[in-house]
Amino acid sequence: MAYGGTLTEQGGQTSVVPRDGLRQRFCAMLSGGSPVRTLRLELDRDGFAADAPIVFDRALGRVSATLENRTADRHRTVLRLEVPPGASYELRVEGRRVSRRGRCRARAR
Repeated sequence: MAYGGTLTEQGGQTSVVPRDGLRQRFCAMLSGGSPVRTLRLELDRDGFAADAPIVFDRALGRVSATLENRTADRHRTVLRLEVPPGASYELRVEGRRVSRRGRCRARAR
């Protein structure tokens, strides 16, 4: 079930296209274990790209999303993450690994 978006499942992957208007927050809450696994993504300036899915697997082992630069200028944006307890993660921008507090340069689209 998706609230504020459209959901499809195929081949072990779940895709959600945000349709809430702002497209700046995403939360996945998955049952099937104890406790419920929760993943939250929140952007402070930019947003998830219109009509582009946020894709994840049931284990929340891999999540991908396309962000849009809403002002078409060079700037920093903040991505806040809340991952399941005990989970580790790495952040990649256009395939390049970046530090959790580091800077990355992405093209304006």
